[in-house]
Amino acid sequence: MNSTEIESSTTVTIIFRTVIFVILMLFAIIGNSLTLAVIYTVESLHTKTYVFVVNLAIADLSVGLFVMPIIVTASICDGWPFVQDWICELSSSIIGQCYLTSVASLCAVSVERYHSIINPLLYESKMSKRNVIILLCWTWIQPFIFIVLGLGNNEYDPYSFACLPKWEENIILSIIMSVFCFFIPVSLTVKSYYHIGKLTFQQLNRIQNVTTLASNSTNMIRTKIKSGFVFAIVIGTFLTLWLPYQVVVNCNLWKVRLPDAYITVSMWLVLLTSSCNPVIYCLMNRTFRGGLLIIMYRICLRP
Repeated sequence: MNSTEIESSTTVTIIFRTVIFVILMLFAIIGNSLTLAVIYTVESLHTKTYVFVVNLAIADLSVGLFVMPIIVTASICDGWPFVQDWICELSSSIIGQCYLTSVASLCAVSVERYHSIINPLLYESKMSKRNVIILLCWTWIQPFIFIVLGLGNNEYDPYSFACLPKWEENIILSIIMSVFCFFIPVSLTVKSYYHIGKLTFQQLNRIQNVTTLASNSTNMIRTKIKSGFVFAIVIGTFLTLWLPYQVVVNCNLWKVRLPDAYITVSMWLVLLTSSCNPVIYCLMNRTFRGGLLIIMYRICLRP
């Protein structure tokens, strides 16, 4: 494993960045653990939508448990602290697997929401148990294939404090992976939420214009619209936080060097994606907040 030699950081710099990494790690572990606990506790969240939310939370929790501790250690040591090359390969593989699985999981959620809101009559056939299982397998298997193909092509990046692929070493594989694991899922996600948003405005106008619409029907429409809105925020936040690092990847492909500070901050934003989803669920979902209060109540009353 090779790494670029850089000047040693000051003590203040090491403490500052390490504190940020530790905060992100704790948020990822605690937040996603609580997300899984809430979904397990609240029976009304035992739906096909939240199957993919669980999948996303597992991927994010894995980052907090297996990736961030290594990044924190590298930040404290101001360099790669391990002698064995396989640790670098393994950590890079986990990072790639978990984040690409997150992208695929968000795409799967958008597909599920699309069929629930746009094609409700065909929902059960489109999102059958078999198809849900296929989607779940796809979120893990496709990234895994590309991760395996990229083994042996990773090195420590002293500005990200993590082992990452050398994108410029295998441009063809990097481009194919970006297309199939990022751009296609993102495009499908954006397209799904575009149609959901379009239908949302049409239904809102219809609700306002038709005063005799049944109350139950109105509530059902509003619930589906709000659900789609919550996950649209999740996906929008994810893409916004990922965009700076995607710029880094694309620049590396063509050997364009970006400022060191930009690379470091882009890695902070990538790690933040593993921490922000539980916050969004809590702020936007009343059922999730209720489940969280139940868990906190049980914890506080535990002898």
